[in-house]
Amino acid sequence: MKANGRARGAGGTFGQRTGLVALLLFALAIRLTALFMPHNENDEVIYATLADKVSLHPLDYTLRGTSLAEHFPKATYDQPLFLRPPLFVYLLALFRFADRAAGILLPILCGVATIWATYAYGRRRQGESQALTAAALAACCPMLLFSSVRLLPDVLLALLVVLALLCLERAAEGNERRWFVASGLAFGLALLTKETAALVLLAVAVVALRAGLPRRQPGSLVLFAAVAALVAGPWFLYFHHQTGVFVRGTGVTEENIRRFPFVALVVSRPWHFYFTQTLALAPVYVLGFVAMMRRLRQRRELTEVVWVLSYLVALTVVGLCGQGYQTRYILPAVPGLCLLTAEWFQSPRWLPWLVGLFLAAYGFLAGIMNSLPAQPPELSPLHLVLTG
Repeated sequence: MKANGRARGAGGTFGQRTGLVALLLFALAIRLTALFMPHNENDEVIYATLADKVSLHPLDYTLRGTSLAEHFPKATYDQPLFLRPPLFVYLLALFRFADRAAGILLPILCGVATIWATYAYGRRRQGESQALTAAALAACCPMLLFSSVRLLPDVLLALLVVLALLCLERAAEGNERRWFVASGLAFGLALLTKETAALVLLAVAVVALRAGLPRRQPGSLVLFAAVAALVAGPWFLYFHHQTGVFVRGTGVTEENIRRFPFVALVVSRPWHFYFTQTLALAPVYVLGFVAMMRRLRQRRELTEVVWVLSYLVALTVVGLCGQGYQTRYILPAVPGLCLLTAEWFQSPRWLPWLVGLFLAAYGFLAGIMNSLPAQPPELSPLHLVLTG
């Protein structure tokens, strides 16, 4: 299927390319409305505050000395370093350098770039038509839209995860070192965005095994790992030196649950939250889960299946361990889910198309209603689903 996918995607009609450009411009235009929205959710304020601090003092990557440290749990936020890797904050500071309002351009551009990367990956794996369908599904995804109009790092993480897999696919085909370097660089930058980037390593392993890299070119995997370690390793070593641990969780305690109702909410969600929440927000993805079951049953082309399940299952386990559930955490799995869902739209019959289009439109409406208004309709059931 991979070879056939390359053959189908080799050409690409002018109309399809024009459709992609129009899709990206449409996605950008919608997201630009975020320039006129307030960005005062707790996590957005935290990242904006950190960006302001490192703009003045590049090594001052901590909430200590700010009013926020007095209001949030000290065990988590009153630390010598902020608990998350710093790439998003430093990029945010760069975007906010001339105008603080321009910071929102970072997630906006990352969101549009993620749609393009979904297309580019799908074109290499599945052909032009299916890739364009996957990109359209990504453009309609309420989770991607919501995250790309907020000052949150998840959409940057999603982009870097797709780029790491895209470059690895390219490297596996041609055995070109530069693409292994590019893949390792993207993965290292993903680790510098959020530690959950490591979950994509299962999909990386599937790509490597499918291409026979451990047997045919083991040095290529060493090169991938070495580049990623050189990029991300210094941060984790520095973090360990400052805090005594390599990774720090959010430190959910009984006191936090009592003081912060939102913490109590995200901890008490059901174990199946990520699966059911995904379908509640974007029911079109039920078609992706159907494709996933089909691939598992036929034991074929498991890269996207492993990609999606590695996030859904692993983060479900993390939630069961008391760290809570938030929908945006699974955003790196959304491009893979779009690629799986796009298989449904390859049917020549009109009825499957109509069903899929209706479900995708519902999710897009949910995204528009709950992501773009300055004051979302809090009584809307879609708003309650999206925000928990």
